[in-house]
Amino acid sequence: MSRTARPAQGEAPTETVPEERASRSLASRVLGNPWLWAALLLGASVPLVIADPQIGFVAFLLAIIGGWLCGAGFVNATLRMRRRGLGALVHVIGAVLAGVLLWAMVSFGAGLADVLDDPAKAAFAVAQFASAPAAGWIWITLIGRVTALVSSRAQRVAPPAGPAWEHEGKASLLRFPAVPLRMRTLGLAIAAVVVVFGGIAATLLILTGDLAERLGPRLVIIVVGAGLTLPGYLLLKSLLHRRSVNCELRIGPERLRVRAGATALDASFDEIDLLRWRCDGDYARLEVHSGGRELSLVAGMARVPKGTAPTIPPLPAIITRRLEASGLSSSRSRQGLTTFRREQPSP
Repeated sequence: MSRTARPAQGEAPTETVPEERASRSLASRVLGNPWLWAALLLGASVPLVIADPQIGFVAFLLAIIGGWLCGAGFVNATLRMRRRGLGALVHVIGAVLAGVLLWAMVSFGAGLADVLDDPAKAAFAVAQFASAPAAGWIWITLIGRVTALVSSRAQRVAPPAGPAWEHEGKASLLRFPAVPLRMRTLGLAIAAVVVVFGGIAATLLILTGDLAERLGPRLVIIVVGAGLTLPGYLLLKSLLHRRSVNCELRIGPERLRVRAGATALDASFDEIDLLRWRCDGDYARLEVHSGGRELSLVAGMARVPKGTAPTIPPLPAIITRRLEASGLSSSRSRQGLTTFRREQPSP
């Protein structure tokens, strides 16, 4: 039985109030803005540095996380650009400028700090430590972006064997490896890696204070930036690969069944509240929300057999039509994410 509320005969259909949808959308955009959180964290670290010019653990950690959020905000902005080529070009320019900024911070920082008053000196010290993870994240993601671009161009010549739809009667079947992981959890995992490695770096700096002073701020900041980005990225990738499972998706004329390892979800089209589908990139995935249950399978970060690509194929047109006929409205984002959503009636 469908759980979707339908108007009685002769009754006008109930629609979600546009103002409520706009308010929820604005709130989610504000709370999910990494630059907002970066400003809050960096702003909070400045008074701590004014109180303790030696830069304690908390101030250092806030500066590191705030810097990473700045880099993440810039990368997200380039990915949201409508033209992928322009986004990639802006990413390259930003990476070069971030590298120049980091070099200038550590090369001329000491002389500039001498002529600043205490509040400005504290803000500059925070900016110095924040610039390392920001530049590091921009460069790490740029390397991944270039690698994906080169790989996609190579695939045009010799495309690897990727997951493909199979057909059994009226049902469509797809088998693919994926990581059972919510996107919210993935974001928290990335933040946790930054916090953990930032804490380790801060602890080492505190325990080896004399050594850090002898090495000088230039080497310390560069080592911190490299230590936060590359090892953390490789560790996260390795952990996600270990969680990869074999998945099977079966879509019939009226039902969707998906199994990921020991987890399964079975729902009719009328019971689906939300379905997201993205074919390529690190965030290639399938998400299904139905009756309070949620299953998210990230194919873009899964371990795949040699010669295959971590992707999923586009949804067949007949399945798209069936989903829309069940009352789901579809939309497509600039990043290639297709979303099928059932609008809930107003109370």
